[in-house]
Amino acid sequence: MMALIHLTIVTAIMNKLLKFAGISLAVLVALLLCLIAYLSFIFDPSQFKTQIISVVQEKKHRTLAIDGAIKLRLFPKIGVDIEKVSLSEFQSPAPFASLEQAHVSLALLPLLQKQLVVDKVTIQGLRFSFKRAMDGKSNIDDLLSKEEPSNEVGNTQKMRFAIEGINISDAAIEVDDKKNALRGALTAFNLSTGPLSERIDTKIKLSGKLQLQQPKLETDISLTTQLRLNPENKLFALDDFQAKIMGKFAQD
Repeated sequence: MMALIHLTIVTAIMNKLLKFAGISLAVLVALLLCLIAYLSFIFDPSQFKTQIISVVQEKKHRTLAIDGAIKLRLFPKIGVDIEKVSLSEFQSPAPFASLEQAHVSLALLPLLQKQLVVDKVTIQGLRFSFKRAMDGKSNIDDLLSKEEPSNEVGNTQKMRFAIEGINISDAAIEVDDKKNALRGALTAFNLSTGPLSERIDTKIKLSGKLQLQQPKLETDISLTTQLRLNPENKLFALDDFQAKIMGKFAQD
């Protein structure tokens, strides 16, 4: 009976963590994709670090640092490798997110049709921190806010949303959610997905080590599920949820 209660509590905590992680990862991946889309049309992206950093500072009021190399690949697929990237908190030098290495490749045929379809996203050594106050305000609110429509005349064709897969390895997610009394970290986090597109079921597999100070909990987790996205309505659904949880509630 106690094991069933513990499993129910852990499942509820995992649902919250997955929601926060999903939103934050989506924001980070979106920023990365915007960066890649810009770099994909530049011959030597490393020459434009200053301009990229300035755009992020101007548009998002965050400090972007790119301390590693940026490499453009044209064969066998168009893609970009980027190393040692960090992003600050909003209007603050405090660290918000960083990654050791990332690779993004683009599908060629949609690109020729002026559509950005990401073929593969690989991220290593991702670190980020999610914080939310009692009033519900969080440190990703500014990233989720919509920018005012531009008056510039341009291509208004709707961008096709599709990612052939995401692989994240050796990530760490810190959570300090005062509103939901949740504080701790998910470390040694690994995530792999199949194709992500509108209303298409895809398999999600993740694993990691969950260590919470509030409530006190230490556990290893491994789960698989089927994900269905509906970006237009900002909805997602999880089916066939299977989890393996091994750990303990720490004693005071």
